[in-house]
This record gives sequence, C-alpha cells and structure tokens, in this order.
Amino acid sequence: MLAGIITGSVPVPNSVLEAIKMGLWDFEPADVETDEFTSTEAIPGSREKLDILSEHCSDVGRDPATIEKTISFPIVLRDDAADATAAYMALLAANGTDEMGDAYSLRGSPIEVADAIRPYQEMGFGTVISRMPAPYDPETIDRMASVGELLAG
Repeated sequence: MLAGIITGSVPVPNSVLEAIKMGLWDFEPADVETDEFTSTEAIPGSREKLDILSEHCSDVGRDPATIEKTISFPIVLRDDAADATAAYMALLAANGTDEMGDAYSLRGSPIEVADAIRPYQEMGFGTVISRMPAPYDPETIDRMASVGELLAG
C-alpha cells in the first residue's frame, strides 16, 4: 500500500555517503544509461541499498519494516512520454538549465509513471516524493492523484 505522494524539492547529495546521511536511499551517483534498465525496473543499486539498511537494522535489533522508505523523482505527467518530456524540458529551461543533476525522472502518462513506481512499491517503499522545479506544473499536480489510485488498486 502506497502511503502517499508528496510534491516539493529536496537537496541533491554529492555522494552515496552524503545521501545515506540525508536518508535518500534512491541516490545514484553514476550516470545510468536508459538502455541499462527498463522503466518498470528499479534503478540499479536500489535493492542493494535495502540490503544494507536491513543489515544495519539487524545490528541494532530493529525491524526494517518499521522504517518508512521513501523514493523521490522529478515527475511530469501528460498524456504521453513525448508531451511530458517537452513539458519537463520547458520547466528546466525556465530555471536556466537543461538537466536536474543526476536525477532519474519519470515522464509520461499516469499509467506509465505508476508502472515505473511499482517496483519500488513492491520493495517496500511507501512514499513517493515528486520533485518539481519552479514554476510548479499544475497539470502534473492535478493528475498526481490518479497515479496514487493506480498504485493503490
């Protein structure tokens, strides 16, 4: 069961250690080419990070299931991936850039984005944080509930 979808901005760490200290278990420092994984698989390294978390929990006698796991992505929703990508690039351009660091972004229809989030949900991530560059995208915000409904059903 997905606990919720949160929108906002989060700082981007510079290393895995910094990411762990910040509680960002989805950080990937190396560029990951899109042909290395499909959008319906977790980013490489995600399961290994959960294994490390489980080991640390075991060391201190804590049940890893008691830890709320969150994942965050830049997300833009439209009817299809091409329109979402165009909107994403326009948002980045409005901020004077053409990238959002090493962030793996989710762009597409609510169904496509839900399919991309589902592997994380299956690994126990209960909260998705949507990172949005200003100006905030009202269409994505308006359609985000449909992603939650798809993941809940």
